Amino acid sequence: MSDRGSFAKQVLVAAVCTVAFTLAAHASGDRAGKVHIGNGKWVTPEEAQKSGFFEYHRRWFPSKMKKTLARWEKKDRKHAHWRKARRISTKHYRVITNVPRFIIEYEIQPFLDDLYRKYTLVFKDKFGLKSKAANKKCIHIHYGYEDYAEMNREGGQPQPRETPGFIIGGSTLVTYYDETEPEMFYGAVFHEGAHQFVQAMLPGAVFPMWIDEALATYFEGCSYSLSRRAVTVDYLPPTRLALAKHLLREKKSNGKPAWDLYAVFHSPDHEFNARHYALSWSFTYFMTHGEDGRRRKVFMKFLREMNHAGQKYTAEENFTRICKVDPHDLEAEWRAFVLGLKARRNPESPILTRIGKNRAGLDLKKGDLVLRFDFQRMTSTEEFEKLWKARPRDRAARLEVVRRTPVAGVRRYEAKRVTVVVPPEAVIELAALASLPMDPNLED
Repeated sequence: MSDRGSFAKQVLVAAVCTVAFTLAAHASGDRAGKVHIGNGKWVTPEEAQKSGFFEYHRRWFPSKMKKTLARWEKKDRKHAHWRKARRISTKHYRVITNVPRFIIEYEIQPFLDDLYRKYTLVFKDKFGLKSKAANKKCIHIHYGYEDYAEMNREGGQPQPRETPGFIIGGSTLVTYYDETEPEMFYGAVFHEGAHQFVQAMLPGAVFPMWIDEALATYFEGCSYSLSRRAVTVDYLPPTRLALAKHLLREKKSNGKPAWDLYAVFHSPDHEFNARHYALSWSFTYFMTHGEDGRRRKVFMKFLREMNHAGQKYTAEENFTRICKVDPHDLEAEWRAFVLGLKARRNPESPILTRIGKNRAGLDLKKGDLVLRFDFQRMTSTEEFEKLWKARPRDRAARLEVVRRTPVAGVRRYEAKRVTVVVPPEAVIELAALASLPMDPNLED
């Protein structure tokens, strides 16, 4: 199971962003103020409407889809409760879900089938693993966090948000799709789907936690583009890499490294936490990519051997026996390699920390997360400020935020999406003094 604690939403101090709503020309960026209407085409909302498109739940569809969407929406009501969830078969997965059909058809189904193709290619190329046993595995996708939390209780308690997915019975993936934070769905499936794939390919493997989680974490840097309907493979999850580098720089009071490979190979399962996820992933990445991948083939052999000899030898014994090197002899090389890596920056959502003038009485509150401004998704407070300075002055603009309300302690919260249309004459002052790191697994 993924340790989502490492993805905890920590508030970061950012530059002050004070803005006044009295609107705009064209925001910066090729997609600023534009919407996607299919086939990689981005146009303004006005152009989309003139071309016969209409907005439906923040997506844009051609007018000919109106009757189909209305029919789907009517049928969706029959499948809204999990006990009456749909059973859908994609090319590579069996899905049980109560998610609305238009999301399944246009977002989730193409995602799952491209993900399967990417898993197949990566596991064969990087780990020397392949098997048709991973085809047609089952995924349960709940619509919304609340449905997922209540229908999958553990020890009488609802599943917390920091556990957005898990594997049951060794083969079924359970997760949720929530429109307030859809990136959580994609992030969970990248990680837990890899667990599912590996368990199908290597049913006899008895992996220690560090191998099991390293193979799944390997895919956390991947992202899915809604407009291209394609998975982009990236082996460098930003949060994991940042933590691994931080740990490898730590020193004990005697000047020796605070963390080493012994911590990777010998961590008890009950003590395995975010730090171990980061270190075990970094060592696996080192074995498959370090020095242009010269150790990749022998590491492939080590993994395949674990499928047969995992109970006869410990992972460390198998590693030394097959790779012809004590893993601890690789300490310095591994450390130098990881410290030299660079990953892309996590996207961030600006947090509205002060609402000043609001003469139009618009529905905005302190603590709202700015998701999109004028249809463009935010990635930092700096971007929000830049877009605001270039705001349109001849038309209304649209601000989309996510509002979170704590429920029953810090492990749960309700979330809703709020769209505020700001007319040109409105005057409102906002301040965003901080931002929230978001999972990088969803594009567009």
